[in-house]
Amino acid sequence: MTKIPDEKVPNVFSLESSDDRLSGFTSGSSAQEINNKVVKIKMKDVFLTDIKRIPPSSVDPTIKNYHWMDLVTGMLDAYERGHQTAILVDENNNISEGPGFNIFSVDKSGINTPDRGILEGITRQTVINLAKELKLKVNTKPISIEMLKSSDELFATSTAGGVMPITKVSGEKIGSGKVGDNTRKIHKLYWEKHSDLDWTLSVEDLLK
Repeated sequence: MTKIPDEKVPNVFSLESSDDRLSGFTSGSSAQEINNKVVKIKMKDVFLTDIKRIPPSSVDPTIKNYHWMDLVTGMLDAYERGHQTAILVDENNNISEGPGFNIFSVDKSGINTPDRGILEGITRQTVINLAKELKLKVNTKPISIEMLKSSDELFATSTAGGVMPITKVSGEKIGSGKVGDNTRKIHKLYWEKHSDLDWTLSVEDLLK
């Protein structure tokens, strides 16, 4: 029988610091508070499953839908092996996405993210825009399993979690095994934009 982790399933990453959980942050937390915390982030191990993401020829992944059987199966595969969540591959064994998050790989060629077979998330696009603002090269292209494992840095993006560093895949360290410089820069700028008037809209203005 599959053992579901003690943590609540939606919080698939369970980002933890050395002293307490990041879940204590609210929308009112300052960018500096969150950036100070990222220094201590320890991400639980993500499992690279061989479960295939359903191909775009069957279900268009760029449209949100309720077909999650492949993603759920991938998560259960990860749970069975003692990991927190999963990254799935596509029909060509290239990296696809995880349950509710997109993947970014950083290497000498720049910041890379899969170009097909994924939900093109809002936070994914935000990170692409932020990377360009930081003068970091962004490549949307197929990412092989070998390319993922040999990444200097790796991170995931989602609406709920923002920019989330991944330092291990299937028990193996990514790069130095620590949060990388480019990930930190993007993470910092991402949270700073939450208080940037050009990137935000107050509830009061929205209701006018």
